[in-house]
Amino acid sequence: MQYLQGSSALNPVRTLIGALLLACSLGVAALPRHSPVPGGVAVIDLGPIGQAAPSARWGEQPIAVVSDHGRWFALLGIPLDTLSMGMSHDLEAAVAEGATIVRIGTAIFGERNYA
Repeated sequence: MQYLQGSSALNPVRTLIGALLLACSLGVAALPRHSPVPGGVAVIDLGPIGQAAPSARWGEQPIAVVSDHGRWFALLGIPLDTLSMGMSHDLEAAVAEGATIVRIGTAIFGERNYA
């Protein structure tokens, strides 16, 4: 690990990214793969290594910057703020459990005939 900006004190996303960075620096694991889905990790290429490590921020929040294979990368955890569960037949239960996305095609279009 060449450069880590910010604190990981009691923040689960930062703690996870910190653990990943430590594993990468020890040669235990490679950088995580870019996964642009809720709850994933964004791996952002910042360009070739120059004189000094770049700083990266998400709004006011500093984010991790690491070097790998001669390039700088920013690692950003994507929050899990979407909960997709439930369908037309259990819509009320899904919403009661906190679903933010419910699939209701049958309620709109009717039952499908797969014959």
